[in-house]
Amino acid sequence: MAVKKEFNTIFKKRATLLMAGAVIWTLIAANYLLYFSYLNRTKYINAGYKLAMRQGYYSAGRGRILDKNGIPLAWSERFFDLFLLKPPARPRFKKMLDNKLHHIFQDIKPCASVLPFSVIYYNIPPNKIPRLEQIIHEFPDLKIIPRTERVVVDHPEIKKLIGKVEMRDGLLCGTSGIELQFNQALSGQMGSYTVMLDRHKNFINGTWHLVKKANPGDDITLQSSCAELKLKSGGK
Repeated sequence: MAVKKEFNTIFKKRATLLMAGAVIWTLIAANYLLYFSYLNRTKYINAGYKLAMRQGYYSAGRGRILDKNGIPLAWSERFFDLFLLKPPARPRFKKMLDNKLHHIFQDIKPCASVLPFSVIYYNIPPNKIPRLEQIIHEFPDLKIIPRTERVVVDHPEIKKLIGKVEMRDGLLCGTSGIELQFNQALSGQMGSYTVMLDRHKNFINGTWHLVKKANPGDDITLQSSCAELKLKSGGK
């Protein structure tokens, strides 16, 4: 009986300690829950908001260069390319992605053979983009990335007169010729926006907010016609 009584005493002590530990743990957990979910909720929501929010800049377009009759000699065109940041790791997903892309682009090469961050299709036709957006939700490593190119009338002397441009921080900037001479007027003013990104660095719908509206670049009109420029250079 004495042994049984001693055993019951030890059992009760241990049970009491376990119960006390459980109560203390529950109080600590409740305290943290109250602290993070109520008392400091706004602070941590704002911190998370700042981590997910990004500021971006955009251009409303570079102005055209025209001859005296209003014929464009240089202008900008926008294209869209399909990038694959990382091929799917599993063969089943590679085959699935290849099949889906093959339904859209008949001449596309298998994704399994491309390197990370590869362009897998140049100059996507505009009518294909809505179908691609559906696939991108399933395969976040696919990205549609815009690209702006400067187009100049196909004549060597006119091209030399117009000059060249290069992309700097997302903006076409003149580096020679008329493009450089009138770069500020042609460039316009950049606009800015804020947007929240998901873990795949994609825009979250409904979070895009315009901060500053972009102003398009001005058109520059030359004092000579396209034909006169060609004649001056001895061209046809």
